[in-house]
Amino acid sequence: DLQGTVLFDGESAGTQSWSEFLARGDAVDLAAVEARASQLTPDDTLDILFTSGTTGQPKGVVTSHGQNIRAFSTWSATVGLSSDDNYLIINPFFHSFGYKAGWLAATICGAHMLPVKQFDLDAVLSQIHRDRVSVIPGPPTIYQSLLSHPQRGEYDLSSLRLAVTGAAPVPVSLIEKMRSELGFQVVVTAYGLTESCGVISICRPEDSAERISHSSGRAMAGVEMKCVDANGATVAAGTEGE
Repeated sequence: DLQGTVLFDGESAGTQSWSEFLARGDAVDLAAVEARASQLTPDDTLDILFTSGTTGQPKGVVTSHGQNIRAFSTWSATVGLSSDDNYLIINPFFHSFGYKAGWLAATICGAHMLPVKQFDLDAVLSQIHRDRVSVIPGPPTIYQSLLSHPQRGEYDLSSLRLAVTGAAPVPVSLIEKMRSELGFQVVVTAYGLTESCGVISICRPEDSAERISHSSGRAMAGVEMKCVDANGATVAAGTEGE
C-alpha cells in the first residue's frame, strides 16, 4: 500500500514537501539505518520491472539487488561514468534505460542527477549550458535535434563528454558529428532487455564510429551470450542467428 506522496514543489492535501521528507530522514538514527541495510542480501528482490509487451502481454521481471549492482557497476565502469559527471536523465524512469542506466548507475557512482520532466529542446540546451551537463543518454533523434537547433551556437556545450545511445540504428555520420560538433569525447551504444536486468552488450569508448554504428558492442564483463537459429541451436560466428 502507498504510504505517502512527496512533492518536489507546490502543496496538496495529504502530501509531504521535499524538505519535510528530507527532515524525516535526518530524524532517523544512523545506526538504525545501517542495521536495516545489513539485513539485505544480494539475492533479495530489488524490483519488478515490466517488459514492453512487443511480442505478447507485458511480463513482470523480478531482479535482485546483487544482479543490478553488478550489472550497473560494470556498465558505469565501461562507459566511464563517475562522481564528477552531471547526468541529464532524459529517458523514461519506468524503462531500464532511464531507471537502471540512469538513476541506478548515477546512484552507484555518485554522479549528479538531473532528471528531465518532459523533453523540450530549448530547455535541454539551457540546462546543458547552466548545469554543465556532461552525460546525455537517449535515442539518435535527441542528438540529431541538438545538432539541428538553429540557436545551438548561443549555448555553451563544452561540458558534454559522454553520449549513451541506442534503441535505433545510429548512422556513422551522426556519430562523427556528435564528436566533432557537439564535443562528445565518448559515444557508445548498447543492447539489452528487461529480462537480462537491462543490458548485456555494449560498445567500448575506443571503438570506431563504424563499429558503434554497425554493432551493439561486445558482451559486458560477467555476461555470457550465444547466438542461435530458429530451432535454438547455437550457430557459428558469421552465421545469421539471434
